[in-house]
Amino acid sequence: MWESFQQCIEGYNPARHSPGSDEEFRNRIAIHCIGEAKTSIEFMQMLMSSVDEHLVQLSDQFSRFMELVPKNILLIIDSHTVFHDDWLMQKMGNSLLQLENLKKVANSQPG
Repeated sequence: MWESFQQCIEGYNPARHSPGSDEEFRNRIAIHCIGEAKTSIEFMQMLMSSVDEHLVQLSDQFSRFMELVPKNILLIIDSHTVFHDDWLMQKMGNSLLQLENLKKVANSQPG
């Protein structure tokens, strides 16, 4: 992010980019996000400090977001085709494994 913000700041030229332009808007966002940080290390420390300071609120927000994610998925397939096509059978098996892995990750989250 540090490099991206630096590019936004360096890429903005008030003589070429009018107020409200994409470049001017990106420049304002980058300046605001970087704050007082002068180096990428200072920026990282500022971010980590902010995360520590707001961890309870961030966790709460994450939990509310995860409530929007379905816990059960209904998968309807053409059972005749899948049992007669090795590639489709393999693809279905891989998809189910991915769903199981996602379920394990979701169940390991706090809250």
